[in-house]
Amino acid sequence: WTQRELRGDFSASLLDVAAATERAFVDLRLVAVTEVVDGVKGKITATLADGTSVTIKLKATDFKTTHFSIKIGAFGDKAMSQQVARYIVREIDAAQ
Repeated sequence: WTQRELRGDFSASLLDVAAATERAFVDLRLVAVTEVVDGVKGKITATLADGTSVTIKLKATDFKTTHFSIKIGAFGDKAMSQQVARYIVREIDAAQ
């Protein structure tokens, strides 16, 4: 948890993480999902029901590891960011 963002690594390719993130957002019922992802990096944004923004930035570290940062709202929400990360991990695990 640094600079109001949750940061870490997922053990999956960037494209797999991006797909898992979209599925997690559906599970969390987030709206207005926008995805800009290539083979090297990406950014996925969505909105909570109360209008708070959710931003996930992804960067491929290698073929099977993706670095991420999750930020909720302007000032960050650590607990909510951790919850989003757990949902993404669950989706990654379910796809493997």
